[in-house]
Amino acid sequence: MLVERRGGSMVDGTARLEGQRTTSERLAEVKRLKAAEEDLESDGCHDEALAARAKRESIEDEIEETLGWLREGRGPELAGQADNVRTNVKHAIEDAIDRFTACVAELGAHLRTNVATGWDCIYYPDALWVVEVC
Repeated sequence: MLVERRGGSMVDGTARLEGQRTTSERLAEVKRLKAAEEDLESDGCHDEALAARAKRESIEDEIEETLGWLREGRGPELAGQADNVRTNVKHAIEDAIDRFTACVAELGAHLRTNVATGWDCIYYPDALWVVEVC
């Protein structure tokens, strides 16, 4: 289990064992891909060999990252509570705009163009927009 604490996340014993097990499985996959890469290359299948190499190198990068946090006793970076709230607000705004679009297409298009979500959520109209209420 990863536990978030001030200064980063920490790895407990269960997470350490899982990381070691996963790393062993991934190393076996790297070995299999290396053999497949060599076979493909010797058969003249250069594109497939390149694809196998790219996949192998990607897995090797993942293994290095996992071994790094296992050595340090720190887990991968976890999103903090503020990031989770920010993401929830962004999705809520996007959902509201979708609902407006379903009811009043012009309003939805206006909001989609003039509302920015991200680190900050901002409404920045490029022109005055008047809504006529019937």
